[in-house]
Amino acid sequence: MNRYFKDVKTSEQLKKLYFDLAKRYHPDRPGGNLVIMQEVNAEYMKVFSAVKDQHLNKDGEVYTSKVKSSELPDDYIDILSVIFSSKLKIEIELCGRWLYIRGDTKPLKESLKKEKAFWSPTKGCWIWHPKDSYRRPHQSWDMNNIRDFYGSATVENDEKIGIDEKS
Repeated sequence: MNRYFKDVKTSEQLKKLYFDLAKRYHPDRPGGNLVIMQEVNAEYMKVFSAVKDQHLNKDGEVYTSKVKSSELPDDYIDILSVIFSSKLKIEIELCGRWLYIRGDTKPLKESLKKEKAFWSPTKGCWIWHPKDSYRRPHQSWDMNNIRDFYGSATVENDEKIGIDEKS
């Protein structure tokens, strides 16, 4: 039985919940707890295998991807650890399965590149996404269109600033 990831049916739901739990329990964040974060990571890896190819369409319906994901559970854990381990003023926004990383990121440039994030001059931020996530025709959307379509969860590295879930 799952303690942290109950009723998770899609990759997007799993990442959103992991994001929220990492904000709360990552040991490099205020009030973090190493033991709980290790439990969260272990359970995330277990649930990831079951839902990695399950996604939500634009109408909120669950579907199974025709292309099997090559993403590993460590990919998402590692990029969030790089960010949460820094003591820099950084804002992280989760939209769907993609992360948008803004703020004082220059000192993290090489670490972000190592985790396969890339700089987007049009968005003015670093972007990380699962390696098998393809670009859709709406790649030219601005952030408001992306937020409206996928929902958004945002946190600053040093404090929670709010969550706006897609209904």
